[in-house]
Amino acid sequence: MKTNTFKLITTLFVAALSLGFTSCGGDDEDDVSGGGGNTSSSTVFPQDIKFETYNVKTPGQLPELISPEKKAIISALKVKGSINGTDLRFIREMAGKDVNGEVVNDAVLNYLDLSEARIIEGGQIYYKNYQTQNDVLGDCAFYECNLLKAVALPKGIKSIGEKAFYDCSGLTSANIPNSVTNIGYHAFFGCTGLTSVYITDLAAWCGINFKSYSSNPIQYAHHLFLNGKEITELEIPSSVTNIGDYAFYGCSGLTSITIPNSVATIGEYAFYNCSGLTSVTIPSSVTSIGNNAFSGCSGLTSINIPNSVTNIGYYAFRGCLGLKDVIVHWQKPISIYASFFYNTPCENLHIPAGTLSAYKNADEWKYFKNYIEDADYYPVE
Repeated sequence: MKTNTFKLITTLFVAALSLGFTSCGGDDEDDVSGGGGNTSSSTVFPQDIKFETYNVKTPGQLPELISPEKKAIISALKVKGSINGTDLRFIREMAGKDVNGEVVNDAVLNYLDLSEARIIEGGQIYYKNYQTQNDVLGDCAFYECNLLKAVALPKGIKSIGEKAFYDCSGLTSANIPNSVTNIGYHAFFGCTGLTSVYITDLAAWCGINFKSYSSNPIQYAHHLFLNGKEITELEIPSSVTNIGDYAFYGCSGLTSITIPNSVATIGEYAFYNCSGLTSVTIPSSVTSIGNNAFSGCSGLTSINIPNSVTNIGYYAFRGCLGLKDVIVHWQKPISIYASFFYNTPCENLHIPAGTLSAYKNADEWKYFKNYIEDADYYPVE
């Protein structure tokens, strides 16, 4: 009797182990892991999301690892390993759009974690005639995949292509790895649901080549997070020499900006529509302020421009509705575009002592109501 009981217990134990280690889409148990909490290191995802994780050991293998039944029910997917066009094509289908851009009706993928994946060239075309390249999220990669709510991109990715997330209106959060140096035209155009963008390196962010305003996801998100914490009081790192075009376009979550003496240029549209901004410190190292750099910063009440600045672009402070005091330090008024302060109150111009006549007679500076020779009381750092 005892022997039979022992055999029965042993049989049940082995059966339980067998069930416990059943894979959820592939024959190799090392390729697949199911369930579990949010194992991603990125804060881009809600903490209660449970990912299905697949390790692609051979590029193009993902369609073999995920059965048609699993494909139709996975809402949170994490992919590890090297993936190519075949894999990306499959992921697009899970996110609701096929290779021709047609709707996939049984798609449910909302959360995609590629942080431990690497995109490489090869495999099938993933959309229309587009093919993958090494360490590049290609043009139209997730074009109109509006089921996606959050995406973590590969940590080593260097470029995000044109229209990569075009019209992904369901996207609420995304991360931009510090390896990214270029984001193509309209990469995030139409991503109207975005509320947060996550980065880990502020200096790298300042150096990204944004091809247009809609290349920057902050345009819609308005809030930028550094290592999980929202940036409100922005302090540019001392390693930065140039703040790139569109770098903080539409980042209304910013309240103050401190720029170090290492910075020489502030790019076009760099702080466009940062409406929450109330304070900006511009150091004497800055020589150029780009077109529309601070346009739409309606919360600014004053700006102190050092005499090191020799070029100020058009509409640089357009629409700064609260800007009443402008402090300048040039002994001789520099030539600026007449649109420099377009739609700005232009109440008080603070100038160096002995320069009143020069500023009043300069066409570009004649729009102010009051001229006050007290600029020396407002030193530049």
